[in-house]
Formats: sequence, structure tokens, C-alpha cells
Amino acid sequence: MNGVVMLVLGGMFHLAMAQAVALTGDSASTLSPSDARQVWRVKSGARSHPAPTYYKVVGVYKNDKTAIGPNAVAALTEQVELEMWWPMDDQHPPRPLLNVSTRVDQLRDPAGKCSSPTLKGRLEYFELKSIQDMGSMLELRGERRIPDLNYHQFGEGGCRGPQSAKEEVSETGLLLMLPMELFTGQAGADQVLHTSGEGWSWTFTPLP
Repeated sequence: MNGVVMLVLGGMFHLAMAQAVALTGDSASTLSPSDARQVWRVKSGARSHPAPTYYKVVGVYKNDKTAIGPNAVAALTEQVELEMWWPMDDQHPPRPLLNVSTRVDQLRDPAGKCSSPTLKGRLEYFELKSIQDMGSMLELRGERRIPDLNYHQFGEGGCRGPQSAKEEVSETGLLLMLPMELFTGQAGADQVLHTSGEGWSWTFTPLP
């Protein structure tokens, strides 16, 4: 009886393997990232895992009309850097790299009627603190810091001020979709990969 059960289970396993191989053929491009990761795991489970590839990941956010609290608008350029290995496992978790300071240009009054506000310290739009592997994406958790701000407020009678706004520090986060090529096995050893979303452009560069 045990031999029959093992035979049936073995047949089911080989059928699942055949389906996974088929999925990574012409129809692989239609898979969602989470489905593609499942296919990759089924296929790779029957063979030894390759050495993980190291990627330096750089994300850039640019927005000419970013709100700096309720009292200012600016052109911001933010850069986030992290490292990850593929395939990911418990021994190779993704990790933040050194923080790159936010670049602030064209700081101005939101109404465009009063003199430009003044930041009294360094602004950090997104300082990466931790990373959580979510399967087909990475959850990036960070901190936003808006320093003390002097500004003028437009109202009846014109611009009033200067007024002061105290420093604000808040937790923030974003989701980074991983490139589909990682799941389908189509990423070459030296191929630079790209994704984008939520106003960010991401580059995945493999390094020795």
C-alpha cells in the first residue's frame, strides 16, 4: 500500500514540475510576479541552487512640485540605495546602504504669492531604515524629516509673517516591485534591470 501511495505522489510531483516548466515558456510573460516566483521555486527545488547574485539597487525620485508640509513646495530629488541577493533567502536578506541626502531646489510658497520659505535644517524626504521581503516585492520602511521652517502665509491683506513651523518626523514607506526577469530566469549574469512605480525609477545592477 505504501508503495502505491509513493508512486501516486511521485506522479503528482512530476506533473507539477512539467506544468511549471511549461509556464516558463511562451506564456511566462503573462505571469504575475508572485505566480512567477512560485514557478521558479518549483523548478529550482529539484536541483541545487546557484550561488546568489549580488545586486546594488538604486532608486531615484524626482518631483518639481513636492509638498513640504502645508507651507512650502519644492523640486525634490531623492535617492535610495540598497543591496540584495538573488535568489533571496534567510542568509542573504536585502539591506539598506548609506543614506543619500535629499536635494531641495526651488523652495517656494505654495500659493506663489509670498516670499520663499526657509528651511532651518536638513530635509530628508525618505531615509531608508529597513526592508521586508514580500515575495514579488520589497516593502521599504523609512523616515521623513521636515526641519523647522520659516514661511509667510497669504491671506486677507496680503502675506503675513514670518511664521514658524516646528520640525516634523514621521514614518513612511513604499513598495518596490522586483523585475520580472528575476522570476522567469531571463536575467543575464551582467544584465542591468529596471522597474518603476510610485514616482520612483529603480536600477538593479549585478556586481561581483
